[in-house]
Amino acid sequence: MHQNHSRITLFMVVLFLAGCASFETDPSLKTAFRTVTNPILLTRLEPGMTMETVQSLLEKEGISGAFSLPSHRVMYEVRLFEELAQRQRLVLMVDQAQLVKSALILDFEEMGDLKDNEQIFATVLNNLHRRYGRPSFFYERGMGEPRMFSQNLEQEVSTEQFVRVYEWTLEKGVLRLGIPKRLDRKVRIEIQYASPRYLSPFWSIDESLQ
Repeated sequence: MHQNHSRITLFMVVLFLAGCASFETDPSLKTAFRTVTNPILLTRLEPGMTMETVQSLLEKEGISGAFSLPSHRVMYEVRLFEELAQRQRLVLMVDQAQLVKSALILDFEEMGDLKDNEQIFATVLNNLHRRYGRPSFFYERGMGEPRMFSQNLEQEVSTEQFVRVYEWTLEKGVLRLGIPKRLDRKVRIEIQYASPRYLSPFWSIDESLQ
């Protein structure tokens, strides 16, 4: 246990130091920026809210049809990024009838479609950057200009040769965007909103979520 704790602490120190660099979104992608408004719903689902309040808020937004998942989780098939056709799922983690964490999971296209997948990620990042300003913290490792992703992205994510993490510290919690490492090697975008103590370095919302 002590060994694992030391590894996690070291990982977070490395991330903090790397995040001190300057942040700049890719100017070549701004011309393809797609304006959307619904992603701010995620940060309206504040950690600590009662599930009664959460359900009422979602119903007002026309979101219903929840699926119950193991480990006190609820999932909605809903596109918060309306202009992105990819499958999107809103997942809520609940403890004692209170919201602990909310997350949006976005699937990529087939992994061979590198340019499309780069644009999907850039669209999400640019929208959050526009809505919430500069990230308070970020860490980038791996491919850069002129290409963001490589043909070996699945392997590079699983071996941590490729890392993308961006965080915005908001009044009620931390908003995190990235492509987390998963044991099943699936490559997906995740956006999470939670209090800092619920944001682990090994942070994929669910290794088994299909």
